[in-house]
Amino acid sequence: MDRRLPRDEELVLMVSPANRHLYRGYGPQTCFLTFPWSNERRILRTLTEQLWAPIRLPLSGVDLLNTGIAPAINPWMLVLHMTTMHAFATPEQLP
Repeated sequence: MDRRLPRDEELVLMVSPANRHLYRGYGPQTCFLTFPWSNERRILRTLTEQLWAPIRLPLSGVDLLNTGIAPAINPWMLVLHMTTMHAFATPEQLP
């Protein structure tokens, strides 16, 4: 996906410290936005998406979000693309 980006864009992955190591090698235009939790703690992940994302995303310059759960954001600051499932690095990671 990184190779398909125009030179002036970047792919920002929302990861937790526990799963960040799973997302290496995506390319030079990929960076990380660290959130306290991800799928290893689903309830806390949902709270993080709802409470932390409205602050963290605009401060990080994120203007397009692809997500399964929409955070409470200002719709004039962000384009939101809702999906119905999470992307996992490998099938073995599914519980």
